[in-house]
Amino acid sequence: MSWSRRKIRIRVGVALGAAALSAVAPASAAVKVTGVDATSYPRVRVTLVSSKPSSKAPKVTENGLAVSGLHAENLGRAKSVVLAVDRSRSMKGKPFRDAVAAAQAFLRAKLPLDRVTIATFATKPVLLTTFAPSAADAQTALRSLSVDKHEGTTLYDGVVKSARAFATERYAGRVVIVVTDGNETRSTASLANAVNAAREAGVLVYVVAIESKQFNPAPLKRLARDTGGSYRGAHSSTQLSAIYAGIAQELKRTWRVDYLTAARSGEKLNLVASVTGAGTGKAAFTVPADVAP
Repeated sequence: MSWSRRKIRIRVGVALGAAALSAVAPASAAVKVTGVDATSYPRVRVTLVSSKPSSKAPKVTENGLAVSGLHAENLGRAKSVVLAVDRSRSMKGKPFRDAVAAAQAFLRAKLPLDRVTIATFATKPVLLTTFAPSAADAQTALRSLSVDKHEGTTLYDGVVKSARAFATERYAGRVVIVVTDGNETRSTASLANAVNAAREAGVLVYVVAIESKQFNPAPLKRLARDTGGSYRGAHSSTQLSAIYAGIAQELKRTWRVDYLTAARSGEKLNLVASVTGAGTGKAAFTVPADVAP
């Protein structure tokens, strides 16, 4: 066999091996454990995303021992959701139309018990409706939207305002889905303020970003990661509907869990979570040294 043929066969073998690894990866991470948060210490909050939906509450151990005071909220059954739409000048035209259309499609596919509201942000954040199980008011609000006449993006202020809106909501499953194509420019709140407001309210932030060469995804990736949500980047606004649909499917497999930790400040935790029919997942976490009950 010639050396050129051997190189071709090696490359094919590597490609097939990579494909096989990517195909089996979900089985090895059947439950993703994320958003571990001790803001309300000694209560610890955790987000669990399983490979399959399950109606049975997950089990969680901390350093090998079953946790106490476990409360698990199934987001696949019911949740409260803020759909926050960027209406700043940079969204003008097709990106804005696509963002509104994607939010409308999300509302049409929502679960019957889900409570939804619409928020916007540009030069200032605005909450347009109250939480309601009917999507009628939310759809009306979306149809009335237009791009702001002035420059400015107050995304962090929008997250803080949205998080505070959950104060009277009865569901522990709380989600903010943000769609934006620009960088933060004029919020009073900082990124840390936005993360803390979401954590204090028990809110998962999902960021849907229309990325460009000027767009800096790092702060919004942190916002999503540190609140237990996720970041989804799009190269074009035409991808938004598919991304929203993907988030909706992920939420059907998501549990929001909290429990009373036995750990002291500064102690490292090894968490193991199992979901019936899906498998297990692990995460390591160190309780912040400055927390106090």
